[in-house]
Amino acid sequence: RRGNVPYSMMSVCLSVSYIELYSDWAIYISQNVLMSLVGNQIICSPSNPNKKQKACLIMDEVDGMSAGDRGGTTALIACIKKSKIPIICICNDRQSTKVRSLANSCLDLKFQKPQKPQIAKRMMEIARSEGLQIEENAMNMVVESVGNDIRQVLNMMQMWRKRSSSMKYSELKDKMAGVGKDAEVMLGPFEACTRLLTRDASKKYSIQDRVGFYFVDYDLMPLLIQENYLTALGQDANEDSIERMAKAAESIAEADIYSQLIRRK
Repeated sequence: RRGNVPYSMMSVCLSVSYIELYSDWAIYISQNVLMSLVGNQIICSPSNPNKKQKACLIMDEVDGMSAGDRGGTTALIACIKKSKIPIICICNDRQSTKVRSLANSCLDLKFQKPQKPQIAKRMMEIARSEGLQIEENAMNMVVESVGNDIRQVLNMMQMWRKRSSSMKYSELKDKMAGVGKDAEVMLGPFEACTRLLTRDASKKYSIQDRVGFYFVDYDLMPLLIQENYLTALGQDANEDSIERMAKAAESIAEADIYSQLIRRK
């Protein structure tokens, strides 16, 4: 499982002379094992048993604890409070109920997805080091087509390099039709809700696109819309908009009834 280790966190540990103790899935560690790990501030270095080194525990996928792992988050919080070593907890879904309670015992750091220019620049450097010459606009197209997914960009470059040492925009454009990700798959429910309720953003999308946003998460999207639709107008509310808001409220209530009937059957 070492291939999935978040190397950025490992780099942080090494930069301050800590050795990382890594758990890929938090669910796989029992409370007793966890307490034994966090109870020792100094451990032996794997590369040199005679060398003592400070330890840091990395808990990845803490939002992936299964429903059957009762008390897992509570046990982790208890370990954090008693720990003699730093514990880094990593999650993908910050809004998970498991993470919300855990966040109260942690320093909450949020990382933004790298922007297209940043990814394209770094991927160009990697491509040159691997002997692949890529035009800048071709690289921008690759990054944009996969929704800034670094792993998929690397996979595409690796496959391209096996049969060619150069990537041109004109050649790439003809081959990209079936490679890019579906735009709706790349969206999360919160971003989809923002696009629907932000006036300038929503104008860019057709009715079909807006309906597609619902299927990003058809359980959560109605709840997000119901909670935030009244604030969509901001300071521009008038009599006409109030009437439209009333119709929207009625439609949301009807949609909830239909959803319950469908699920019942």
